[in-house]
Amino acid sequence: MVRETQIPPIRLHDLRQGAASVALHSGVDLKVMSEVLGHSSTRVTADIYTSVFTSLKHQAADAIGRALTRGLEPTRKAP
Repeated sequence: MVRETQIPPIRLHDLRQGAASVALHSGVDLKVMSEVLGHSSTRVTADIYTSVFTSLKHQAADAIGRALTRGLEPTRKAP
């Protein structure tokens, strides 16, 4: 099949890692993703099976910048 379509071969592990990365980028909860993948902990999922997209790094930097420019407000717990 690979020769016929001239698509480079992809390992199942590569598909799994790609799916985890896309799920993280799409906002899927890390715990949910970890359970779907059958990992023993979220740390395994976060450390091994996910990649941080550049856009997520930019979003994080933007969020920090917004927080710094408006000032940090203490969080209040609901009664």
